[in-house]
Amino acid sequence: MNQLKVLHFFWNAEAGGRENLVYQLIKEQLKDDEINVSLLLGERKGYYIKLIEDLGIKVYYLPSNKEFAPKNYKYILSLLRQFDVIHIHGVNLLVIIAVILSKSKSIFTFHGKRNFSKFTRIIKKLIFAFYIKKYANSITVNTHFLKKNVLSNYKLNKQKIHVIYNCIETQNLIKQNIDTNNFVIGTIGRIVEAKRIDRLLEAFSIFKQKYPQQYLKSKLLIIGGGVLSSKLKLKAKKLGILESVNFTGFVDDINTYRSKIDLFVVSSGIMDSFPLTFLEAMYCKIPVVCFTDSGGVPEVIKDKVNGFLVKNEEGLANCFNEFMEMTPEIQEKIVKNAYIMLQKDLTIASYANKYKALYNKVI
Repeated sequence: MNQLKVLHFFWNAEAGGRENLVYQLIKEQLKDDEINVSLLLGERKGYYIKLIEDLGIKVYYLPSNKEFAPKNYKYILSLLRQFDVIHIHGVNLLVIIAVILSKSKSIFTFHGKRNFSKFTRIIKKLIFAFYIKKYANSITVNTHFLKKNVLSNYKLNKQKIHVIYNCIETQNLIKQNIDTNNFVIGTIGRIVEAKRIDRLLEAFSIFKQKYPQQYLKSKLLIIGGGVLSSKLKLKAKKLGILESVNFTGFVDDINTYRSKIDLFVVSSGIMDSFPLTFLEAMYCKIPVVCFTDSGGVPEVIKDKVNGFLVKNEEGLANCFNEFMEMTPEIQEKIVKNAYIMLQKDLTIASYANKYKALYNKVI
């Protein structure tokens, strides 16, 4: 039996939602005897490097960590000819040019809105637009929200774009609840602009002002680290809530920290299309609340059916209070609906099967 040879590409294996998703996809594809999967990385760097290498797959690294090094182009061009499908998860000009010139079959996945640096913005965007219009055999996005954005920016044929929702691998997720004697509002993610942790802090401050007795029973848990950590701690101090906020920084045992959360918040806006952390919360039977502009998350979360939707920071503060006053029976029904929906539509097995069908379609 001839195996379908698939080469994934992204630049490095830093700790992020995209990297985690590709890692889980590769793990799932390794179970399929009809697929031979490999990975090309721009540099040997990041949290997932050892995890990926421990899978036993072939991992290729570019000879130079300088994106435009000529030897990188030669290496990529020779490599692409060995594979049936190139699955690209990040913009790299040399990889894209090599795909164009080699006429390799390729799929490009948008994991979020593209944000080119000022220095290379014009050239990169022009070449990238040319590639996805003329040479990418298929394009995938993780939400209808992102599909609309891509169509608006690149004027593509709608038939070329496929929506495949992000999913999670549940094997290592632990469903338990650690009673902290407080009502714990929490979120998980890198502390960067796209996550809009500032909105969560503002909401918690409003919660303190409007519902002081409920606030005294509550804590805010922000799991993750990043470049905005110091700035946001200062903001929490200015808002007068720092004593009730725990910024954990980067942690290894996310399961333990997640288990302390009673209500999970997706505070991100339009720049964060479909984070995995809220799916993990749903699987762990933690209720989820998000903003109506939280990328594609509202495509999954239905207000008071399988979660909660709010329009602004005051709405989020009101939701904290509303949830605390709900009966356990209503809370449980919402959590159960979310869990059933997740198990039905958003598992890593279904995700891998959708990509396998797409690979076979483009070759």
